[in-house]
Amino acid sequence: MNHFKRCALALPFALFAAQAAAASYEEGVRLKNQQQLAGAAEAFAEVAAREPGNVLAREQLAIVLGWQSRFDESISVWQQAIALAPGKADYHLGLARVLYWKGDRDAAMQAVDNALRLNPDHADAHKLKGDGQTELLAAGDTFRAAAVEQLKSWTERLGIELVASHSGADA
Repeated sequence: MNHFKRCALALPFALFAAQAAAASYEEGVRLKNQQQLAGAAEAFAEVAAREPGNVLAREQLAIVLGWQSRFDESISVWQQAIALAPGKADYHLGLARVLYWKGDRDAAMQAVDNALRLNPDHADAHKLKGDGQTELLAAGDTFRAAAVEQLKSWTERLGIELVASHSGADA
């Protein structure tokens, strides 16, 4: 067999192997659905790097990174998605969620407001905004030693109010 024929036969196999090795969006979704978040993030990142205009891969990557508490990375990817599709309210809301999880409530509420400007009827945005409601943690049946102290520590970290009596008290 001459050299040309061998190359002609090898080329389709090489292309097939390259496609099989390259992560796909569908593979990322499959891994995400199986809660294999590290693999899903890797697949979505590869697709996003290979296809710079693929906003869906960026959306999924931002979601998975947020679920992994990789907040700064998730925020950056949400911002990239918003730059590609600035009119998509869900992307602003995704950014808001991650900012909220990170503890940056002011920036989160600004992102929610952006989502509501784009879609004033967005139910999830209204839910996240809380329509002026605030968080409250109420402690009841705290007989375990230091239960109230632990709850107090969490409310301080989260910046929310705690309603409790003394340790060991019945609600």
